[in-house]
Amino acid sequence: AKALDAGAHGIMAPHIRDAEDAKTFASWTKYPPAGTRSTCTAVRAIQYSAAGIPQHIQESNENVLFIALIEELSAVDAIDQILDVDGVDIVMPGPADLATSLNVPGGFEHPLVTGAVEKVIKAATSRKKAYAGMYVSTAEQAQRWLKQGVKFIVYSVDSRVVYNAYKEALSKLHSYL
Repeated sequence: AKALDAGAHGIMAPHIRDAEDAKTFASWTKYPPAGTRSTCTAVRAIQYSAAGIPQHIQESNENVLFIALIEELSAVDAIDQILDVDGVDIVMPGPADLATSLNVPGGFEHPLVTGAVEKVIKAATSRKKAYAGMYVSTAEQAQRWLKQGVKFIVYSVDSRVVYNAYKEALSKLHSYL
């Protein structure tokens, strides 16, 4: 609620385990009657005024994204039921947590993990109800997933981008010595 009240255009919820979790989080992203989001007029999202509340509610209910992170085996097993929940806009597997859930910590390319990730992507892309999303740390990974129907890409994290840029620059500097 705080993020949405501050003006966020979506919520990425970790560890959605089943349809019940998805219903709960989806409900929190929508105002009544579509959901249970509270209506506070003294927030940034509505410019601290009640003047535009009807339009704000309508636009928020139509446009705020709910991204369900699929990070546990139970969620992979329940992916069809999760995708049936109204308000789930994007499902995004989390390979790191999936690997741990599947007892192969760090095994992002382990067949159990890649199989789970592909099951989530395939379920979303075959239904056309919600988009499939994927975290990537290279352009090549993005290309791989885009070819499989992923429509939402999260590219790396700021610290990794900065680290890699400095690592490359340092390597070039060393080559000049």
